[in-house]
Amino acid sequence: MPGNSAEAEPWLRHIHKVFGEEDGRHIIKWLAQRVQQPQVKINHALVLGGPQGIGKDTLLEPVKRAIGPWNFSEVQPPQRLDIAFVPKPKNKIQLRASHLLAGRLTPS
Repeated sequence: MPGNSAEAEPWLRHIHKVFGEEDGRHIIKWLAQRVQQPQVKINHALVLGGPQGIGKDTLLEPVKRAIGPWNFSEVQPPQRLDIAFVPKPKNKIQLRASHLLAGRLTPS
């Protein structure tokens, strides 16, 4: 689908402002791959951390629209992600887990 790359500039600046140049480039490439080649499995996941209100969810909104909201799942409290049970939504390209607390993970 043709588009105007200049319209992406505010989004690109936002990513680089929040995560820096190097991490920002990696995030952009990772997200672009999910949009352009959703059938190709990536060998790692992104974990976007930082203080509340810096725009982590904001940077994902255009990606959510690009892949289609039906391909995007969200996990919010009080749901819990454990190492022993990680939700595997069928046919989803991306999962957003908001406001999770990190804890010690021990093998079961």
